[in-house]
Amino acid sequence: PKEAAASKEAPTTPFAAAPIVASADDMVRFWHGLLRGRLLKPETVRGQFQHLYPMFDQGTFYGRGVMLYDVGDPKTGRFTWLGHSGGSPGIKAVVAYAVETGAYVAVALNSDGSAEATANLLLKALLSPR
Repeated sequence: PKEAAASKEAPTTPFAAAPIVASADDMVRFWHGLLRGRLLKPETVRGQFQHLYPMFDQGTFYGRGVMLYDVGDPKTGRFTWLGHSGGSPGIKAVVAYAVETGAYVAVALNSDGSAEATANLLLKALLSPR
């Protein structure tokens, strides 16, 4: 179909995966504002996480437009991210707040790699003692 061809040429077309173009910095600013109650009332944000449903990947849950990630690591143990990820073929993105550390992370890839795995590596590097 004509629409499918257009979406391959213009990745900013917001279909179901909503691959809208933004920088990682923009994603963190948005997520920080959301979680701090600057975009929606705090009770509305809490309500987004109130009823979470398991997703395809083990340890990933979906609420009302938000995701919770139960991230495990053999060396550091388990920790929780509040965020959102998604993409289309050739475009992947994730933005998350690491609850235990208070760190924000965002990754936007223009490849089929794992944005979540890249974000996990960035957080480990950021939080590891030097």
